[in-house]
Amino acid sequence: MRRLIDLVPTLFLVSLLVFGLMRVRGDDPVVIMLGPDATSQLVAEVRKELGLDLPLPVQYTRWMWGILRGDLGRSLRTRERIIDMIAERAPTTTYIAFTAIAFATLLGLLTGFYSALRRNSAVDQGIMVAAILGLSVPSYLMALLLILALGVHWRLFPIAAFSVDLWGEPLIAMRNLVMPTLSLGVGYAGLTARLARSSLLEVLGADYIRTARGKGLSHWQVMYKHALRNGIIPVITIATINFVHLMAGAIIIEEIFGLPGIGALLIRSIFMRDFPVVQGVTLILSLVCMLGSLVSDIIYTLADPRIRYQ
Repeated sequence: MRRLIDLVPTLFLVSLLVFGLMRVRGDDPVVIMLGPDATSQLVAEVRKELGLDLPLPVQYTRWMWGILRGDLGRSLRTRERIIDMIAERAPTTTYIAFTAIAFATLLGLLTGFYSALRRNSAVDQGIMVAAILGLSVPSYLMALLLILALGVHWRLFPIAAFSVDLWGEPLIAMRNLVMPTLSLGVGYAGLTARLARSSLLEVLGADYIRTARGKGLSHWQVMYKHALRNGIIPVITIATINFVHLMAGAIIIEEIFGLPGIGALLIRSIFMRDFPVVQGVTLILSLVCMLGSLVSDIIYTLADPRIRYQ
């Protein structure tokens, strides 16, 4: 409960920051929206209609009052409700983030644990080199390499301008998710593999593992009941945090593959100076990040009962 209450002042500060930054540039969104040929009278009328002629504190108060009532406002460009725009695009971003983190966690765990069990062998060194390479390649560069190889050269997957409708067209959606998932997931898989390896090695060197072996437990009993269970806890935590980061950070990948997600909406709104949309999307993504951090702490506590938060 205390952690939930702490979210309120943090969100308030985020809202102030976002509201202020969107007005630092000084660009008039009404002039940009109406074009250079619009008369000053028309610009003034539209600005008054949208409430942009009011003092900034009044605009901020109105915006916050709307948020408290569940209304993020409307787009300056399309006049659509911002909450509807976000809700329409949220499934695409969620699918990408979920498939990427599932791929990264599964691959990272398998390779990381296998590498720890084969410590200092050629396989161990090969896996760690591959993990570092995966971490070193930016997701946008990985996306371009995949497009060239799998999309252009072998034509296995579509390269852009597609949607992700898992409920309506599941097979097509899964095929469309392959390259975005790999683009985002490879780097996180490398990170997870290194974390899983170091975590398992630390557990295997603990006193209670030696005690378990001294009691005569078999190798697999020690591994299954003690080592793997404790070694996976840091991976669970980092996977939860990474999922939240992917929700907020899949912006470039959505743009590259033409996916209609929240990140693509944010980028286009920034270029069009549609600041009510930018404010709303940024605030929602900030809330998702904070809630994700809270969920991560809860999962960590459930996975390891020794941990309790005051």
